Amino acid sequence: MSVLRSAPRDRSRIGTGVACLLCLRIAQPPSLEAFRSNTFLYYGQRFLAAQNDPLLEKFWAEVQATPVNPIHHGTAPFDIAAALTTQGIGLADLTPRRSCTTRGSAAVKD
Repeated sequence: MSVLRSAPRDRSRIGTGVACLLCLRIAQPPSLEAFRSNTFLYYGQRFLAAQNDPLLEKFWAEVQATPVNPIHHGTAPFDIAAALTTQGIGLADLTPRRSCTTRGSAAVKD
């Protein structure tokens, strides 16, 4: 995934394409590190739209309604989307142990 070495404009287009493939679960990154080695703008929102998952939509709405610094309104959904993407699971299958793997450690199987 870190082969996105081209002009900034091309890299942006490629990154958007890769993000769409990941959101649609057509492709899966080999690791969390590979996923995080790229910049995917609005990945949480794209993932939410592609999944059409009522539980994920409820989580998103609750995060947005939480009175915290607005940066967390994007960070939390991104971290959850990263965990679900790299582990190939749905939100209903995300356990506390699996959710701990979103900040730099390898994916863990329960």
